[in-house]
Amino acid sequence: MASVASGNPDTGSINSAGIKHLTFHEMRHTFASHLVMNGTDLPSIQALMGHGDIKTPMRYSHLTPEHLHRAVHKLYLVPSSDDEDLT
Repeated sequence: MASVASGNPDTGSINSAGIKHLTFHEMRHTFASHLVMNGTDLPSIQALMGHGDIKTPMRYSHLTPEHLHRAVHKLYLVPSSDDEDLT
């Protein structure tokens, strides 16, 4: 399976957006982080990123404090203000 997160960034679009500094590594990191925050499991992220070891995508998957807050609320089935109905 080919990795979907490989290749070169579109520097023309990056420059047009006014982004001064963005590396391909930062884009991969953001890609993996957003997958985790949207509920994608780590083995799937591992496959998408083309990693051989499950520990590697774990390095990319930093979670925002808001995401962690919502996760705790879901555990106790207490919806936070920005969660949809969990029932």
